[in-house]
Parts: sequence; structure tokens; C-alpha cells
Amino acid sequence: MLELNNMQIEKTKELYFCIFQNVFVKMYFTVSLGGSVALFVGASILSFLEIIYYFIIRMRNVKIPKLKRPKTSKCEFKMK
Repeated sequence: MLELNNMQIEKTKELYFCIFQNVFVKMYFTVSLGGSVALFVGASILSFLEIIYYFIIRMRNVKIPKLKRPKTSKCEFKMK
């Protein structure tokens, strides 16, 4: 028996190991792909909404004439 940092290590003929590399890589790929898709779909939705907003504002400005403001004479500043 060997002791290393308060851990006891025994020599055995059995070998235990975990295979998690493949699962981690698949999960990482899925998360990255999902994030990218969400980014681009979100950008597409925002662009679509901006186009709709632009046309709504434009139609509103065309249908409702601007208020005619009386023309004011130029301001004159007099110095004493």
C-alpha cells in the first residue's frame, strides 16, 4: 500500500475508468450550435420587426399631415 497526500493507493489487477470525453464533446457542440442558432434567429426576428416598424411609421407620417406651423420671422438680436 502506498500513501500519497493522505490517500491510500493499492496495487490491484482491476482497472476502473470513465469515458466522458465523447459525451462532453457532444454536449459542448450542441450547446454551441444552439447558441449560434438563437443568435441568428434573434437577429432575424429583430430585423423583421424593424422593417415592420419602419413601414408603420412611414404610413403614419403619410396619412397624418404634419401640423403647419406659422412661419416666424428671423430672430433679431440687438446689441446695446
